[in-house]
Amino acid sequence: NLQQNTKKKSTTIGIDIGTFYTKFANDRSLLVNREGSRYTFSGVVVEDESCTLVGQQAFTKYYERRHSDASSVSMAADNDMTTTRNDISVVLQSALTETLKRNNINSNNNNRSFVIAAPPNATKWNYYDTATKKLVLSNNEEVEDRILIPEPVAAVWGAQVTEELPPTTKTEGLAVLVIDVGATDVTYSVVQRDVVVGSNTISNVGGNLYVEAIVDLLCATSSELRNDGMALQRIYEAAHSAAIELNARSSTEIHIPYVGMNLETREPKHLNERTVRSVVEKCVTEKFLEQTFLTENFFSSHIKPSSSLSNWFASSITKLFEDSKIMPMELTHVLVVGGGTKHPMIQTSILDGWRMLSGGGDSGTTKFVLSQRPNELVAIGASSMLQNYTYDTQIGLVRRE
Repeated sequence: NLQQNTKKKSTTIGIDIGTFYTKFANDRSLLVNREGSRYTFSGVVVEDESCTLVGQQAFTKYYERRHSDASSVSMAADNDMTTTRNDISVVLQSALTETLKRNNINSNNNNRSFVIAAPPNATKWNYYDTATKKLVLSNNEEVEDRILIPEPVAAVWGAQVTEELPPTTKTEGLAVLVIDVGATDVTYSVVQRDVVVGSNTISNVGGNLYVEAIVDLLCATSSELRNDGMALQRIYEAAHSAAIELNARSSTEIHIPYVGMNLETREPKHLNERTVRSVVEKCVTEKFLEQTFLTENFFSSHIKPSSSLSNWFASSITKLFEDSKIMPMELTHVLVVGGGTKHPMIQTSILDGWRMLSGGGDSGTTKFVLSQRPNELVAIGASSMLQNYTYDTQIGLVRRE
């Protein structure tokens, strides 16, 4: 009897396709993939016509291939991507199948469904068919048991699951500003009654700027390193680890032996550098502010965004309010998510920017929520969707007939 009940049990798999990592979730937690990680690289790297790398193998080659031959790298969340849908299905289908197998979830279960969270501009993604409004993940075949929902809506649901936001029974008047700082994008969305009523995305800024800043500092000692694909790959991997360490430390040591060779002496070159968080943060701030002049349409004319990072966030949030005809006092919550918000400076700048607009962190009836699981909420929220519902971007949840 227990076996029969298990077979009949409904299973919803939430999928968050991030800029760098894809997460699969079920039953309030992320699923571990075949490599033992909860994060699957959101890209494929083509070595030659007969070899396509996915997962950790693809990630270790990503930066090297990106700088030497951009056409050999395909990222699932790249809006400008020109690769075929089948390339993206390699990431999703292969990784999903292996993850379900590792977690003993029957991939052929008729009571199983997939809920994929995508940015508000998901219609630009190659695996989303704008004509039929359905997902196309493999061999151009439309699959009915896959539902597309906006990432900010999934983030709100995830925060309800983790009890960072009030439960559904108390959210009739919930109005949430979702601030999502990803690897290469910052997205602001206002969610009301499970519908995105306003959204702006600023590209080429986000948590990955920390990695880029550290790489710039490490390569400053030798311009030759930027022309060496293998060396640059190792530097990026070290910078990625250092960026994580600097979230909890004021400095960190980076050691990369045999990173290259001195062309004059023909002796091996070793990289030994101390990276200071305050120096990295200064570089990141400069990169954020530089983007202001390239994306002026996403900032309010009433707040100068280029004076500080706090102003940058305050101005871009204000622009969303202006475009959406929404007043800050109409919000019940501000929810901050995304892997980029793990960096202390980003957290502080967002909070200070919000205080400029509201007069305080929790002002009036608006509660400021800095998620403790910022890069997990979207996948968890997607997995919480009941299977007897589907989703409509105009009206939200719709009960199936």
